[in-house]
Amino acid sequence: DLYDKDTLDKIIKRAVDFGDLQTRDNEDEKLSYAPNQKTPYTGWEKHIVDDGSLALLHFRNGKLDGPWLAWYKGGQKKLEGAWEKGQKVWIRGWYANGQKSNETRFKSGKIWFTLKWKFNGEKCPFTNLHEGNGVIVNYNTHNGTEESRFHFKAGEYVPASRR
Repeated sequence: DLYDKDTLDKIIKRAVDFGDLQTRDNEDEKLSYAPNQKTPYTGWEKHIVDDGSLALLHFRNGKLDGPWLAWYKGGQKKLEGAWEKGQKVWIRGWYANGQKSNETRFKSGKIWFTLKWKFNGEKCPFTNLHEGNGVIVNYNTHNGTEESRFHFKAGEYVPASRR
């Protein structure tokens, strides 16, 4: 149970620090290894940020595979998701006030579907990404104004210069 404090404390204690894993070419793919190890890494990696926030990612056989969790300073859930064989599968996010910010699904590692909410809980009227095509809008958490807008086609980000 990743939400049990004792279990989580044990995982954090044993997890490899972010940046310590080494990426190596292995035939046609890149895999992650713990320092000075000959077999691809299986276990947890932790990202502890200066502001006190924390993220955990799970690796299996050198690839991101399994849960992905993050918390704001103080323990409020920020993100949960899953990877499978090195590809994102899904993500759910929350603002620091506990309000849901997004739900995103991926297909073959590419963004496929997204729902977004504003900081005040209102569903975003502009985000419309379905089957890898559409727009995602992000909002400023302090004043609720639109902060950024991203366009996607076939699950790939399309810069303004190519639209």
